[in-house]
Amino acid sequence: MRGGYGAIVLTKTPGELDAARNEFQDRINRIPVPGVVDGFRYAVITVKSDPFLTNFFSSLMGGRPDTKVAFFGAIAFMLLMLLGLPIVNLVNLNVSRIMERASEIGIRKAFGAPIRSLLWQFIIENIFVTFIGGAIALLLTVGIISLINSSGWIAYADLTVNVNVFIVSLLLCLVFGVLSGVLPAMRMSKLPIVEALKS
Repeated sequence: MRGGYGAIVLTKTPGELDAARNEFQDRINRIPVPGVVDGFRYAVITVKSDPFLTNFFSSLMGGRPDTKVAFFGAIAFMLLMLLGLPIVNLVNLNVSRIMERASEIGIRKAFGAPIRSLLWQFIIENIFVTFIGGAIALLLTVGIISLINSSGWIAYADLTVNVNVFIVSLLLCLVFGVLSGVLPAMRMSKLPIVEALKS
C-alpha cells in the first residue's frame, strides 16, 4: 500500500506454482480500489506475481518485453570479448610451441609417422596440460576460499566450491585447448619433411 515491496515464494513442485499464483491474485482482487488505509488514500494497486528471472529482467531493463534477449545478448558479448583474447593468445602460444618442435615432427614423418598420429600427440598433450591447470586452479580456489572464510573479511561468509561450475569451466577450457592445438598441429603435420627438418 505504501511503496514497493517484494517477496519470494517457493513451491515444492513446479505444478503448484500456478495454484499459488492464482490464490495470490485472488487475495489481491479482494482489496477494494479505490480505498483508504490508516488515512492513506490509494486509487491504484500494482501487484505482479512473476517468476524471479522475469521480475529481475523487468527491473533491470526497464520492463521492456525484449529484456531477456537484450540481457543474454549483452552477457554473450561480454563472454566473447573476455574469452576471445585468451583464445587468440592460446593459439599463438601453441603455434610457437609447435614451431619449435618442427624438427621432431620432421623426424617422425621421415620414419613413417602418419598425420593422424601427429595430431593425436598434440591433442593428448593439450588435454593433459588442461587437466593439470584445472587441478592447480581447484587447489588454489579451495585454499583462497578457506582463507576468506576464516579471515572474517566478509561478514557471515560461507563460501564453497560449486562443483558444477568448476566442471563446466574445465570442459570449456578443454574444448578451447583442443581447438587451439588442433589447427597448428594440422598445419605443421602437413609440412614437407625437408622443410620441417630445416626449421
